[in-house]
Amino acid sequence: MSNEAAPDTSTANTGSSTKWIALAAMMFAVSMMFIDQTIVSIAIPTIQTELGLSDAGVQWVINGYLLSLSAFFALGGRLSDILGHKKMVLLGVTIFAVSSALCGATPASSAAEAWLIIFRIVQGIGAALLFPAALAIVVSVFPLKERGKALALVLQKADVTDASGNEVNLSALDEAVEEELIDELEEELEEEIIEEALEEAAEIEAVAEAIEEVVEAELEAQEEADAEVDADKK
Repeated sequence: MSNEAAPDTSTANTGSSTKWIALAAMMFAVSMMFIDQTIVSIAIPTIQTELGLSDAGVQWVINGYLLSLSAFFALGGRLSDILGHKKMVLLGVTIFAVSSALCGATPASSAAEAWLIIFRIVQGIGAALLFPAALAIVVSVFPLKERGKALALVLQKADVTDASGNEVNLSALDEAVEEELIDELEEELEEEIIEEALEEAAEIEAVAEAIEEVVEAELEAQEEADAEVDADKK
């Protein structure tokens, strides 16, 4: 009697409609995982300002996810083979979703930086459990001749999502740079206007002083003339 463990039949080859539903679900799960690699960097300037993160903390928030994903990827694949692909996908999605919600609930306090870094790392662990199991499900529900196309669709969707995240990130960066340039131009324009106003005020003050000197000189001359007339009369 064989002692070999029974294969995971929860994702055995199924009918046409079921396998495409499974493929769509796995594409969505994998896309969610990939876009998180780049999308956080869009909001990181605002996050850093509002939560008071240090520069090193910002780097850990971004890279902690990628490091944990890379470190636990092989373990996720092995656990998927042992415990079952469907279970690991559900576990990975749950960990990923809960940690994402906890990242969004980061308290605005001194613990914000540690909180965000920890749950970003946990988020990466969830992705590491999810990704290999999702690929294994796609392999198991499609017959051999269709597996290449199915895997290509999953990875293509992941690449498109990742590229979309990068495009949005670059767009946001361009907008931030544009806003910064506009602010700098406005500041320079305000400084120029202030300088011109001060120069005009100085010119007006100089003209006023010159007019005052002329008036004083005329008054003095008039007084001297009046004094001479009075002296002649005497």
